Amino acid sequence: MVARELERCWEQALTDGRQLEEEFARFERDQPRPLTGADQEQIECLARQVPALWQAASTTPEDRRQIARLLLERVVVTVAADSERLTVRVEWAGGCIREQPLEKTVRCYE
Repeated sequence: MVARELERCWEQALTDGRQLEEEFARFERDQPRPLTGADQEQIECLARQVPALWQAASTTPEDRRQIARLLLERVVVTVAADSERLTVRVEWAGGCIREQPLEKTVRCYE
């Protein structure tokens, strides 16, 4: 009886171990692979070409919208109460954040 209980515990431990190994293998498979030096150089080269792509005469407004969707994570505009001042916060893909205070150019008619 003791031997059967030990064997059952041993089989359960082996099953749990296999399950953990399979879960870990799935986890590793789902992780993005690290960038190589060549990958980083290629990304930097493409990033340097974005301003020229944006300015190109052949770039359509739809192309520019698509570029913006790829590069921007979020844009937040905060308007100061009862004033013409506002702040634009741009959160870029990759984590860079820029804030710019502005003053509204269109004023209300009284």
